[in-house]
Amino acid sequence: MYCKFNVWAGCLLFIFLSGCASRGDFNAVTNDYKRAQEQMSVHEGKIKELSLAFQESEKEKAQLNNQIKLLMKTIQEKETVISIQGKVITLLDDSEKTLQKSIEAQITAQNMPVTPSR
Repeated sequence: MYCKFNVWAGCLLFIFLSGCASRGDFNAVTNDYKRAQEQMSVHEGKIKELSLAFQESEKEKAQLNNQIKLLMKTIQEKETVISIQGKVITLLDDSEKTLQKSIEAQITAQNMPVTPSR
């Protein structure tokens, strides 16, 4: 769209300036127009580069978000394991105390002196 507009504007500019302006003014305007075209071309290239860089950064962001989700899931699983291990340790401690009391009760029943282990 810009290209058609620019050509159309250039033609109108040429017609207008060729009839109403001196040759020096016309050349100056033409040179300005060419410089503007070159700058626009350079800027369009930069826009394309930045657009590609943005797309790449969006892909990288998505990958990092996936990694974060996986790490959070791993942490949650490990916290669950730690919690279960804590419960098992508590149960084992309770079992040890129950066994000690049972052994002490059996020894007392046999009338032997009991020396507490702890």
